[in-house]
Amino acid sequence: YKTLAFGISAFYAGIAGSLYATITAYVSPDSFDLPLSLGLLVGLVVGGLGTLAGPALGAVFVVWLPIYAQRLFSYKPDVSYGIILILLMFVLPQGIAGGGRQLIRWYRRRTAVERMDEEAELEPAGPPTGEPAVEREAGRR
Repeated sequence: YKTLAFGISAFYAGIAGSLYATITAYVSPDSFDLPLSLGLLVGLVVGGLGTLAGPALGAVFVVWLPIYAQRLFSYKPDVSYGIILILLMFVLPQGIAGGGRQLIRWYRRRTAVERMDEEAELEPAGPPTGEPAVEREAGRR
């Protein structure tokens, strides 16, 4: 499976490279420098690994965060960008997509507990009339 995944990704990378060369009419190793590679890596990690939505969310984050950091913190936008990234990794170690999944699980657990509490309130508190409590407990086992 790993070899198949590598082959498929190489196929798509080749197609993307040929389209890039066709559009720009110029290709060199200088076209893809270290800041671009680091931006792609940061987008992948910030978005969340192991999901399809994670890299897309990370790409949006990496594209828009420097713009908003420049607007909000005109003094040192690069420092504020780094601080925001570090804080995000502390708050959401699985990335944005992983944090979303955790939020959904928390909400489902919370609503399930609330439903169980509501059902418990609807059950009668004492034993039904005519049936002793001892026999009722024995019947549950």
